[in-house]
Amino acid sequence: MNYLKLKSAIILLLITLLSCAIFKETVQLPYLMERKQEMDATENPAKRQIIRDDLNNKIVEINDLLVKNITNSTVIDYDYCVIADAEIDGKLVEFYIYSKDIITLSKLKKGESRINVRGKFGRFFTMLDDYYTKIEVLNASIKIN
Repeated sequence: MNYLKLKSAIILLLITLLSCAIFKETVQLPYLMERKQEMDATENPAKRQIIRDDLNNKIVEINDLLVKNITNSTVIDYDYCVIADAEIDGKLVEFYIYSKDIITLSKLKKGESRINVRGKFGRFFTMLDDYYTKIEVLNASIKIN
């Protein structure tokens, strides 16, 4: 009898964990930009942390990106990185897209391929260049248009 209860509890736990991963909210670039502007507008580090934590639970979906480059990855969990640009409200955004699908990655051509990307939000980061922000997309599914 105890074995049946334990087995039921494990199955229930697995279903709960899987449903949390499967049913994450999907967001688009305008939503990300709104959240980035909120982070930039606040001086409160706790507020920025809440926004980051919220974004870490989101799936990012960006369509029709032009592949700018395919490089070796600096993120230890991935071998390659796809770099792509987008523009929203006159602001340039650069994407660093990490995927383990090397078959799709091998078909990409820089400056030619257009892709749709769906993956886990990683982080915002900036450098001293012309981009408003850079966005990491992890565990990405890439479809070539």
